[in-house]
Amino acid sequence: MNRTQKRQLQAYLHFRDKPMSVLGLILFNWRIFLLLIVAGAATVGVMLYFHSTFQAWLFGVAYGSFLLRDLGHYIRWSRTWPLTSQLLDWPKVERMASENRLAA
Repeated sequence: MNRTQKRQLQAYLHFRDKPMSVLGLILFNWRIFLLLIVAGAATVGVMLYFHSTFQAWLFGVAYGSFLLRDLGHYIRWSRTWPLTSQLLDWPKVERMASENRLAA
């Protein structure tokens, strides 16, 4: 099982008994969001330091679009979670998680 699949199993187990909200997904993936915000701020800051305002705007819009894209994914996932949670075979999810040494 690859890293992405393990992370998906962790998400399923994390949200098993609670609603999957947009805020919950952001908090679950806080490292990714923090990295994206820090990288974006650093890139824009460097461009402004070198007086490249056009490039600063370009990078700012690019990083902003990444955040909006992720937010769109989270909105869709939170809306489909009630159906997904009913369709999942929870004993199989738990078995796969224990086989891969993931916390339940």
